[in-house]
This record gives sequence, C-alpha cells and structure tokens, in this order.
Amino acid sequence: MEKQNFAQADWPQKMQYLNDYDNFARLYGMRLVEYSLGYACLEMPMRPDFLNSQLRLHGSWQAALIMICAGKAARSQGREVRPCKLNMNYHHGVREGLLRVIARQKFASDNWLTCDVEIHCQGDHSVNGDHAVSQQAAADILVASGRVDFLLLDYELEFPAEPNPKFFPAERRIARPRPVYPESRAGLYDDVPGLRPCFKQADWPTKMAYMNENENMYYSEDLRMTEYGPGYGRAELDIWPQHVDAWGLLDPAWLVIVLDPLIGKPSLHTGNFCVTAQSSITFFEPRAALGGRLHGQAEKVSQEGHFAVYAGSVYDEQGRELACGVCTMYLRDTEINFRRELPLNL
Repeated sequence: MEKQNFAQADWPQKMQYLNDYDNFARLYGMRLVEYSLGYACLEMPMRPDFLNSQLRLHGSWQAALIMICAGKAARSQGREVRPCKLNMNYHHGVREGLLRVIARQKFASDNWLTCDVEIHCQGDHSVNGDHAVSQQAAADILVASGRVDFLLLDYELEFPAEPNPKFFPAERRIARPRPVYPESRAGLYDDVPGLRPCFKQADWPTKMAYMNENENMYYSEDLRMTEYGPGYGRAELDIWPQHVDAWGLLDPAWLVIVLDPLIGKPSLHTGNFCVTAQSSITFFEPRAALGGRLHGQAEKVSQEGHFAVYAGSVYDEQGRELACGVCTMYLRDTEINFRRELPLNL
C-alpha cells in the first residue's frame, strides 16, 4: 500500500486509520467514534483493569484519554503534531459505565494548536454521591476536563506504507498473572500471626511491595516502583510493542500514564489515601524507541494541611528528560487498607 495523504482521505478513512494504527484503540478498547475538522470523540467501556486500588477510574487513564482524544482532534487538519503541555482537573470518581471523551479545537495558528477535552461517564456509576445507589441516577457525569497544547509540525500526516507493522502485537501483553489472595482478610490492626503489618506500620520495602501489588498497571504493563521513601519514589516501565505507534516510537500518552501514579505514590507515604485535584504536564522530548526503558522519579514540593504539591519527571535510558509534571493532591483521612496477605503461589 502506497503512502496516502491523510488530509485528502475522507473522514471514514481517517477514522478507520486512527483506530487501526493506534494500539490504544486496537488493544485497550478506546475507539474513535466521531471525527471531523477540529473535533474528535472517543468511547471506552470501563473494565476492572482501568481502576485504582480504591476501585475508581485510575487518574493515569483519565490523563491518557485526554491526551489521545486531543491528539486526534489536533491531527484532523492533516499535519503531524507534537504535544507540549497538558493541564487537567479531576472532577468525579467513577467505577463503571461507558466513558465518552470529547475534544474540540480551541485555537489554531500556523504553528500552534490548542484543544479542550472533557471526559463524561454515562450510567449509574458514581462513587462520589448518593445517587450511585438511587433510582434517579445522573445520566451523564463529568469525570475530568483538560486542555492540551500542540506544536504543529512542518510535514503532513501520512498513512504508514506497511498495512500492519510487524512489531504490532496481535494481543495485548500482560506482565504477570494477578496474585490469588485468600477470601478472608484481616482488619487493619487485627493481631493475626504470619500477616504483614498494615501499610502505615510497615517498613519502606514492605510499603513499596504493597504499592506494586495494588497497582493495576503493575500486573498489566509492568510499571513498577523501584525505590520508595518518605515523600519520594522511583519507577520504571519497559517499552513494549503495545506502547508504541506505527513507527515504533513511544506514544506520548504513556508518559502521562507513567507520571500520574509515579507522582501519586509518594503522596501516600503517610499511610492515608489521596485524590489528585489538578495536574500539569510539560513534554520536552516525547519520543522513545521500542525496546527501551523509561525511568521516573517524584518527590514532595510542599504541603499545607490536606493539600500537597508533588512533582516528577520521566527519563529515557540516556538520561534525557522526556516530560515533567506537577500535581496538587488532596490528602484524605482514610487510612490505606491494602491487603495484608501475601499472594499464594499456586
């Protein structure tokens, strides 16, 4: 198949291309369902592996959805783009339902483009209000909103010459099977011989093990904490074929998927859960090659009462800073209640 000019294709062809050559659409169920100039709409049914340890849609997937949808709207003009800045607010926790992500072009010049994005969830799914179990549930809930700035590059977007790149996986690779826990679990402070202490009372290596065991992406994508201490943390992610685009380069959405939990984990070091209120991510060099490894680190910047600011960065194997982020976290009074049992080796 010869390279085809993306700008000259009709909208159904463009939409099919963006679904066929996007691993998020192919392997994670994030489908582009509406597309026109300056506009894109994605849909994704929530699944358990998109939830965090509190059974809410993980903030990293919210940020990724905003990035992905904004990128498709930005590319509707037919030019390739490069993300520069993501700003987003988290509004509502949800655990089930159909996610609908809408991106609209806000501003465009010869070399700059901005998109506004909203994530909505449809159904009786809220975990923030009584209507989650009422007969009169809201039909539509605003989950998160954001704005993404792009640099418009000097070359046109093209269909890849190869219909199906050889490195594209037919199925999504899963890092490791989930651990099997006993049906019963001890309370936070129950004196049960052989059980590890609760998170708040555990030492730092055990806290890090808790983090990795209760992080969905630890099982699915092999995102793992490698260092953990008071107010700081480090993490790694190997770049697999499911993480790249049709040219074998890291999809920038994976930078936000790494940054969100990386910045959030150090804010849990006190032993209480937290909620991300606002985040801002800057992209410097949002490209890395298939087979490489991402390294990240994050630490606390300041804290006042229930609010704290944490910052983090992601680097490639050569030490180049690919992106950095800052999050404002709301520190809750709820103590972390990760499972205390060790996984059974079955």
